Amino acid sequence: MADYKITTDILAPSDKKVIEYTGFHPSRIIKMMPDIIKDTLKVEGGSVFEDKIKWDISGDPVSFYGDWRGKYAFDGRSSANFKINAQGSQGAKDRIGKIKITIKGGVETKFPFTTPIQQSLVRIYTYLFYNKQRREYIDTGKVLINRIEDEIRSAFNLIKRGG
Repeated sequence: MADYKITTDILAPSDKKVIEYTGFHPSRIIKMMPDIIKDTLKVEGGSVFEDKIKWDISGDPVSFYGDWRGKYAFDGRSSANFKINAQGSQGAKDRIGKIKITIKGGVETKFPFTTPIQQSLVRIYTYLFYNKQRREYIDTGKVLINRIEDEIRSAFNLIKRGG
């Protein structure tokens, strides 16, 4: 059984949001990020993934890197996937450093089919009926990305730039 899959970038035409911070203890985001994702998306811990956490303590400043994913299910066919990446460095003694955080998101829809006729019917159904629902899911995904961005900015006491 195959799947007809539609993937749409939430932030199109841009592909990501970027937050940059320079100040005290930027690596605290490593510990905070899973809770930010879980609380913002209002999902269980099984929908939040820490893909990579890396530290380089061989020198000063200390470098760090983290990747996280969050999955928000809309219905049985569609879900939003969020990817957050943080990369930065901070001084080992004074904890002053910088960090760059990127946020990406997409809505993915899967329709299973077994025959070419079913595949054609699925394509017609998604075009005629389900497309409006997907647009609403993309708009909801934009709201969720903005909430994640606001939570990260509030963790570092940053104000949102206009635009």
